[in-house]
Amino acid sequence: NIASVVYGFAVGWVSPTFPQLLSENSPLPSGPITTDDASWISSLLYIGGSVGTIIFGWLADKIGRKWALYLGTAPHIVAFLLITFAQNVIYLYVSRFLSGIAGGALLCVLPIYVSEISENRIRGVLGFFVGNLVSTGILLGYIVGTYVHFEEYSYIVLGFLGIFSVVFALLPETPQYLLMRNKIGAAEDSLKFFRGFHGARKNYVNEAFNEEFDRLKTFSNKGSDVSPLSMEDFKSRSTRLALLISFVLLTGRNLCGLFPLITFTGMVFEEAESSLSPNTSAIIAAVIMLAGGIFSNFLIDKAGRKMLLLLSSLGTGICLVALGVHFFLKQQGVDMSAHGWLPMVSFCGAIFIGSWGLLIIPFFVMAEILPTKVRGITATVFMVIQWPITFVLVKYFIIIGYDYGMHTCMWFFAACCFLQVIFIAFMQPETKGKSTEEIIEIFWVSPVVPVLLTSQSTLPSGPITKDQASWINSSTCLGAIAGNLIYGTLVDRIGRKWSLFLLTVPHAISFLLILFAQDAMYLLISRIIGGIAGGGLFVVLPIYVNEISEDKIRGRLGSALIVSDNSGILIGYVIGSYMTISTFPYVVLTMVTIFASTFLFFPETPYYLLLKNRPAEAEKSLKFYRGVTANVKNRALLNFQAEFEKMKNLVSSATKKDSVTMRDLTSPTVLRAILISLVLLMGTDFCGIFAIVTYTTSIFHEAGSDLSPSTSSIIVAGIQVLGSFVATWLVDHAGRKVLLIVSATGTALCHTALGVHLFLKASGFDMSNYGWLPLSALSGAVFICNIGINNLPFFIFAELLPPKILGFLATAFLFISWIIAFLVLLYYTYFVETFGMYTCYWFFAGFCFFEALFVLFIVPETKGKSFEAIQEALGGRRKPTQPPTVYTIN
Repeated sequence: NIASVVYGFAVGWVSPTFPQLLSENSPLPSGPITTDDASWISSLLYIGGSVGTIIFGWLADKIGRKWALYLGTAPHIVAFLLITFAQNVIYLYVSRFLSGIAGGALLCVLPIYVSEISENRIRGVLGFFVGNLVSTGILLGYIVGTYVHFEEYSYIVLGFLGIFSVVFALLPETPQYLLMRNKIGAAEDSLKFFRGFHGARKNYVNEAFNEEFDRLKTFSNKGSDVSPLSMEDFKSRSTRLALLISFVLLTGRNLCGLFPLITFTGMVFEEAESSLSPNTSAIIAAVIMLAGGIFSNFLIDKAGRKMLLLLSSLGTGICLVALGVHFFLKQQGVDMSAHGWLPMVSFCGAIFIGSWGLLIIPFFVMAEILPTKVRGITATVFMVIQWPITFVLVKYFIIIGYDYGMHTCMWFFAACCFLQVIFIAFMQPETKGKSTEEIIEIFWVSPVVPVLLTSQSTLPSGPITKDQASWINSSTCLGAIAGNLIYGTLVDRIGRKWSLFLLTVPHAISFLLILFAQDAMYLLISRIIGGIAGGGLFVVLPIYVNEISEDKIRGRLGSALIVSDNSGILIGYVIGSYMTISTFPYVVLTMVTIFASTFLFFPETPYYLLLKNRPAEAEKSLKFYRGVTANVKNRALLNFQAEFEKMKNLVSSATKKDSVTMRDLTSPTVLRAILISLVLLMGTDFCGIFAIVTYTTSIFHEAGSDLSPSTSSIIVAGIQVLGSFVATWLVDHAGRKVLLIVSATGTALCHTALGVHLFLKASGFDMSNYGWLPLSALSGAVFICNIGINNLPFFIFAELLPPKILGFLATAFLFISWIIAFLVLLYYTYFVETFGMYTCYWFFAGFCFFEALFVLFIVPETKGKSFEAIQEALGGRRKPTQPPTVYTIN
């Protein structure tokens, strides 16, 4: 920690010191330095970083993490002694180079050290704590450099280094490194120290400690043997993907531009003509950066690494765009004196948001995902690559800023941030599913919202606005994101049955809020809470159904779920059209009560009971779901026993495996399965059906249909139910691939026709004689869509992915899919008002055509195939036709 503060001092030394060194009152006996000298002083730190990474990355595996860190202080000591006795700019060149060597040692070895001594539950927090201390050092550097003499700065830093040298020598080596060196006893003592079992408590370890140490030994035996490192260690798919992720995140850390901005904080504010002095601005920026790092401590193990990286990249990019706009307008001669706050706010915003993820997360993510055996050499190579990138950015930042404008630099950095957003977003796929009760709640808005927008609104507060209507329509998806995470955790902790049963609580609260609604806020909160139930339902129900299903009817049961979903839509349309808004909640609350009172008597799934080592209950549960009684025939009993034994073997093999790792996600077949699942599941959002059933009444009103909007909605919902029934019969006859192609192509043609009708009407053509067209096009799209692209993705996804990673990816896919659904519904009305409704449906048609081509060339047929045969098809090999034997699990 002290070493991190010292490195922060080294980074923060430049900003307050350069104005002194460039002035006529330079503390150097040789006189002021030039701008070119300043550029080299700033950037040599990063050349030294490359050298330090090579040296100490090698030492980390040779002499250990502890002693590599300890020796890394030596260059820092020499560096600040050179500053103390500096006579000319050469002293500063050498000093900065040596500080870079120490920094390379720190950033290469410290993340490994922290990762190897941390408990899993606080590893993220500790990683951010280290980053916060670097930020603290930068802040102290700004303050000390502003208010103390040039030479006194070095004395303060040397004092910190002396404390570090004394204290750190007393700490042990990391347990993982000691295990790599077959020092079992020393490794156990080390782990006891870092877990608080030292002194009088050394011999009183608990069961959790023994389990952790056994895991470390097992992991060390598998992946961290002392055999020489070879290219074979880098050939596994998991390792290669870990390398890619680590490299992209580290590169993004540099190209986000925060390092040049931190280095030249004073100059940036001087260029922006801020009303604050450059040094004061630098101190404020450092305080905000530290505040961002501290704030992130509370988020890292709640929001997760990837979410923080996504938000951090996006927010930093937006702030840099704003800062670039300020510089651009100033260069164009616009008087920006009244907006001196803008560069300060934009700059501090970029630093604050960047501290959430971009500046810190890449280092300990790299340490987390890389195998122990290759961690040292990989960290070394990557940092050797990254330091020159940072050197080039810092060295030429001022030159490019003066030649091409500071705005060019800001916009380049912003573009890199946005590219990283795309990379992170596509590394986190997700999906969703549907059910009757939840769909009633989702599509309650189609017939009701038009009433709420008029003077006939039943709310005491009066009509709602279009903006409120848009949020009411889309806010369910926001709640679903939270529900996805909550129930995705509960499903493995309390079981599938009780997770489903607990869904009744948010459902009931949601409709009670509607029942007693006074204004739009009641409805908005109701929809968010209802979304929590829906998100949980979409996670738990597919798992529950898959774990109780027989293989031979798996496809039909998947389609039966969609039939129930669409029946819910139809019921919602009927109730919303012919009953009052206050009557609607009573109907749904009655259904919730019926569900709770009947589902209570259903047993837990046999698979979950086996996972919890309750075989007797599991056998009883499977008998219930298979209808096996005491009077069953011998042949049926033998079939049951064979199925139960197969299930026990599958559970046994699954429980022997480690938790999900990057290796599980990076084989060619799994990557292809993930790609197929993601595209098909995105198709459920971008095929347009979700928007159609939400805004059915508005669409018919826009299209000028002869039928009343409510009647048209009910007809569309009825046809949707019919399409689902047809799909139930076809799914195990025609095959998945054919249905997907026909469904995607047919839906695209219907959307195209609807778009043409809307375009001609918007262009002034009299379409009164063609009132049948929008109803036919919408009905055709809904019918054909439900044959394939609106329901097949959910159980194709379960067929393609290995059981071990199915639950993990289901949660991830659901998260992305809900965000997409939320954005589609939220901005649908704005998009319609800006570009026309026909543009929306031509976009949906374009995606459907793309999906048809994707299915034709990429997606294998899964009908009648076992899991092994499907995996062979994904790998491009011939596969034998076998009866399906897939067990989809969480």
